[in-house]
Formats: sequence, structure tokens, C-alpha cells
Amino acid sequence: MNRRIFIKENLLLASGIFLSDMLFSQDIQSKRFHVFHTNDMHSRVEAFPLSHSKYPGMGGMVNLSGKLNKLRKSYPDYLLLDSGDFLQGTPYFNEFGGKVEVEMMNMMGYDFVTLGNHEFDNGEEALADLLSLAKFKVICANYDFSNSPLAQLVSNEPAVVARMIGRRLFRIGIIGVGVDLNGLAIPKNRKGVVCNEPIAVANKQAAFLANEQNCDLVIVLSHLGYQHDILLAKESKNIDMILGGHSHTVLSKPTLVQNLLNKDVVVNQMGRDALYLGHLVWEI
Repeated sequence: MNRRIFIKENLLLASGIFLSDMLFSQDIQSKRFHVFHTNDMHSRVEAFPLSHSKYPGMGGMVNLSGKLNKLRKSYPDYLLLDSGDFLQGTPYFNEFGGKVEVEMMNMMGYDFVTLGNHEFDNGEEALADLLSLAKFKVICANYDFSNSPLAQLVSNEPAVVARMIGRRLFRIGIIGVGVDLNGLAIPKNRKGVVCNEPIAVANKQAAFLANEQNCDLVIVLSHLGYQHDILLAKESKNIDMILGGHSHTVLSKPTLVQNLLNKDVVVNQMGRDALYLGHLVWEI
């Protein structure tokens, strides 16, 4: 199949510069699948104050929710994904321990999320209590939760989503990978978590999704950092997209990296504080 990525400009959450009004004809639209994604929202529930020197009135989950509601009306075939560190960074987390953030993400309709290091800031038990409230699925392939209260709440297995797009069944595989927590999370807060090397795990799961599950699109949700995402792309064969986090990298457009088969892998990352919304479009 001849596949192409149609890459939209990444969206800054400030009024006046959105692409939500760009509509395609129904015939073209019915052959495209949309991926919306965020990372490192860091408990930024509300927008920055209007007095903020750099981002007055910008960013925040509330802003993001309103924009997503408009985009969904234009693009019904989509997934909403997050690459971790949705917790920690504002008084909302200090006061409510993450419940507001999880409830907001439930309301916004996230489909799949992976974990960042700051999800462990209050410990595994507190994180388990939070994720028990989540309506989205949490995946992280390279963390072993066998001896953790998170064992039943975070899946090591990749996810497969099947959607009818027009007259065609389209299969999307999704993998989550997280950064090594050593030095990033207090040992007592992640004592039941074993961090395995992510690249080998991601490639094994990607091969399974592409070759055994017949996925048309394989996405990695990565909380490894931009440079590690580039390395993962270079050392892969079956990954199509890497949606990153951790390094707070702002990309005006995604990076294309050639994999071991000399095919392009799309690498994208959306800064922090829900200031940006990534929007990638896959032609079927």
C-alpha cells in the first residue's frame, strides 16, 4: 500500500492561528485518519494568566478541551494520545494530587496515554488510586509492574484499534515506552517498578503489530526525550510515528527520520503546558 503522512502545522493554543476550519471534501476526508497528541502538560489545567510575559492567556487543558471539541466536528476519525508527564507543575497537583488532571483528561476523551517520570512524584500507591479513575488506557511496554500496585492498571502490551474508515478496516497499533526512572523518581516512589531498555522492547512490539496483527499504522508514545526518539526511529523497522515527550521539545513541524529499511518515521513533540496540540493525518 502506498502510504503518505499529511502533516499539519502544529497548533499553538492561542486564538486566531488554528487549522480547525480547514475542511476537505467528504471523499478525501473519508480516506484520512487523524492523530491528535500532547505531552508534558504538567498539571496546567487553566491557561497561563493574562499577565504572563510569554504566554498570556495561552495553554492549559481547558483551552485544549475547547479546541478539541471543534476539531472533532471536522475530523471524526481520530485518536487522542498523550506521551506522559500530565502531572506535577501547578498548585492543582499540590492541592488535589492529580484528580483534577485525570478527570479533565477523561472529559477531553483521551484514548491512550503513557507514563512520564512525574507521574511517580507521589508514589505508586497514589498513582494507582489516580489511574483507577481513568477512562483512558495507560500503556508502558518497558516498565515491569509485576511487584507494583500498578500491575492491573498499566498494560505492558501494545494496543490495537480497529476503525472503519470509509469502506476499509484500518488497524492502528500503539506502544508506550518510558524513560529510565533512576535519578528521576525517588526510589521509594517507584520501588515496585523495573525499568527495561526501551528500544528493543518497542521494536519487538512493533514487529508483532505490523507482521502478526496486520496494523496499517504503528505509533509509539514515548517519554524518552527527543534525541532518544531520533535514535529509536533510526534503529526501527516497523514504527511509523513516534510521539514524544520528556525533553519539552517544540517542533514547528515533525521530523522525518529514516529507519533501518530507509523508510521515513515521523517524530513529533509538543513542548509543554498544553500550549501545543499535535495534529498528524494519515492517508489510507
